[in-house]
Amino acid sequence: MMRISLLAATLGSFLLFGVNDAFAEHFSLSFSKFCQAESVKGAGASNADGPAEPATDTRTEKAQARSAEDVALSERLQDLITSKLQQYVTRPQDRTAVEAFYRERDFAPIWVNAAGALPNTRKTLDFLHGVSADGLDPKDYPTPTFAVSDPTRLAADELALTNSIATFVRHASNGRIAFSRVSGSIYFDLKSPDLQQTLEKIAGSPDIAATLDSFNSQQAQYKELKAALARARKKPDADETKTQRAHKNGASEPKVSAHVDAILANMERWRWLPHALGPSYVMVNIPDYTLTVMDGGKPVWSTRIVVGQPGKHATPLWQRP
Repeated sequence: MMRISLLAATLGSFLLFGVNDAFAEHFSLSFSKFCQAESVKGAGASNADGPAEPATDTRTEKAQARSAEDVALSERLQDLITSKLQQYVTRPQDRTAVEAFYRERDFAPIWVNAAGALPNTRKTLDFLHGVSADGLDPKDYPTPTFAVSDPTRLAADELALTNSIATFVRHASNGRIAFSRVSGSIYFDLKSPDLQQTLEKIAGSPDIAATLDSFNSQQAQYKELKAALARARKKPDADETKTQRAHKNGASEPKVSAHVDAILANMERWRWLPHALGPSYVMVNIPDYTLTVMDGGKPVWSTRIVVGQPGKHATPLWQRP
């Protein structure tokens, strides 16, 4: 079976066709062996007939292992989720996943305990504060201070950070801007990660920064753009320098340079793409008028192509599973 994907990408604007190799199905047979036990007459013949030990309730054990303060915090969190979740989690579809996630863990927080923020929480805050390196705006992911130890306040901060994480995961996976706002010639079958599973993955992560970064594109071209963005921000171009000088002389507030703006736009385009293109795909570079077949990360064939023009005759960017 072969699956072909037609995708849009970046570096100006180009198309990608992801191709997965055919695969063979493997079947295996499993066998079971049964033993027939002899009937034993008389009392006391088998230990299995004795009284069974009572089953242990795992949730009860967890509750007993937590302090009274932590239990009170979970109760406050449950109250907020039950009655005021819409104040902290903005999207209705996210609220369903968030409630299911916390209910499954008996409303135990993942960012705080009764004493305040947990070690992974500080790492998470640092990560969100640094998302500008990936062309995102940290202001889109507000972070609480966890400065107040009141259980209700800590529970509210817990939900606020969870909402920011949900927003980041969605933006990193599918983009901040809907492609339909850019052009009617663009279509991608975007699928957001399952938020409940995502929160479970984050909650159990031994390396929270690496886990969060995994939601960003891992393609080499995206990483090249990320590096280019860092260089461009360190060394402003001539137009930006002039704008900054004008600002110092009382002119309007300086704007982001056209070069940086172009990099940010192309990083956003990469977020519209599947983060795993597969070992083989076709890259169509529209500005360069070229088509390149990639296999194992290396170009194996290239040719010149004819592309459309902006407007009604624009080259479409789309995805076909």
